[in-house]
Amino acid sequence: MKYKTLLSFGLALSSVVAITSAAAQFGGLGGVVKRLPVSVSAPKFLTGPEPVSTNIKDAVYGDPSKDGFTPPAAVRPLTGLKRSPNGGFIL
Repeated sequence: MKYKTLLSFGLALSSVVAITSAAAQFGGLGGVVKRLPVSVSAPKFLTGPEPVSTNIKDAVYGDPSKDGFTPPAAVRPLTGLKRSPNGGFIL
């Protein structure tokens, strides 16, 4: 029973702290929002074609400057790499 009481008290206290800290951060914004006009028109820079496209036609599939690239180190298995005392790989 004490556990449930302690849990309820903790939840209530954390809710109060969260509400007061949110009010401290955003307390003055309530009046600003109420003073805005009901309908706000979009600025001119928001109209027209989209500035960024994620269309598949715009995708770049390769880098021709890397054709024929040979890495400076030979390929080795990861099990052959040295490890740090914490078990991480030393590259």
